[in-house]
Amino acid sequence: MADVKPVTTCPPFRFLAFAASLLLPVAFTLAQTGTIAVGYGNATSPFSPLYSCYTYNYSQQIYTADELTAAGGLAGNITAIRFFHAAGADSEGTGWNNWAVYMGGTAQAGFSGTSDWVPGTGLQQVFSGTVAPVTGDWMEITLDTPFAWDGMQNVVVAVHENSPGFGCTAVWKAYEASTNRAMLFRSDLLDPDPTAPPAASSMPSSLLAQVEFIGATAACMPPVGITATGITPVSFQLAWADNGATNYTYEVRSSGAPGSGPSGLFATGDAASGTPPTDIAGLVANTAFSAYVRSNCGATSSGWSYPLLVQTTCDPATVPYTADFNTVPVPALPSCFVAQQVAGTPWNTVASPIPGMD
Repeated sequence: MADVKPVTTCPPFRFLAFAASLLLPVAFTLAQTGTIAVGYGNATSPFSPLYSCYTYNYSQQIYTADELTAAGGLAGNITAIRFFHAAGADSEGTGWNNWAVYMGGTAQAGFSGTSDWVPGTGLQQVFSGTVAPVTGDWMEITLDTPFAWDGMQNVVVAVHENSPGFGCTAVWKAYEASTNRAMLFRSDLLDPDPTAPPAASSMPSSLLAQVEFIGATAACMPPVGITATGITPVSFQLAWADNGATNYTYEVRSSGAPGSGPSGLFATGDAASGTPPTDIAGLVANTAFSAYVRSNCGATSSGWSYPLLVQTTCDPATVPYTADFNTVPVPALPSCFVAQQVAGTPWNTVASPIPGMD
């Protein structure tokens, strides 16, 4: 009888595993580790992430998934966070000695009242130890345990500070959110329990600390370091830091979101580089504009940058010159006027029953 050899076949899962091994390098090239910056501008707050004038603090701040995504963030591990220490100091040197940082994913989009904390049972402690703020710089906290962001939920960051002593007053860079997403409890007597914090010391706030997360980011990121120089009544020069993109698209608007169409759009175009600056012209005097830039990386583009707010200057006055102060409520001044005290009694505006200056 002839030998019959069985036909050997490869199980289907081997082909699937092989195909997956080919796809994995492609998938990983779509992400990188970078900075996810949330918040912009020059606003400051002494209350977020903590109020250094009190011995004990517990705060929560909610950063939305949309904010992280718009800044180029992708699902993955967050390994560090940064807060910007704008001014002030803890004169006793104790308010930095015992920080515990918690993070969590949440569907909660804000705080409706002083007891509406994100439950502590849903938060993960990611850091415990001493922090080292430097005035005028980002304070980086390397997490003991990375936080795995799923790319879909909002991210809550909680800070518990309970070292004895205090010092006034640390100030942090902040930004205005559209909803109340910051809440703080502070006390000189009661050390709050992060798993069941007491009612906040004041109503929730829409002023959040600016934050930078170190985590997975898209390969094509929005440019940073956007500046305006040479501002005149009708023009300015727009520059940004190059990040390796093929080129960049910019928009300058008096209203409307970037990419929303012609309404409010004063200038748009593409530039090969942020340096040298791009000339922006055809604007209107004494008007607030927002400048946006995005990176173009071959077939893909980044999200738009945070707006750079630019106020064009006033037109030069010609003589003789008259101004109608009656249209401006006291004690305000008409547009393009500035009160300057050189010596003696300062200028004041008052309501007068007769024409003229008082």
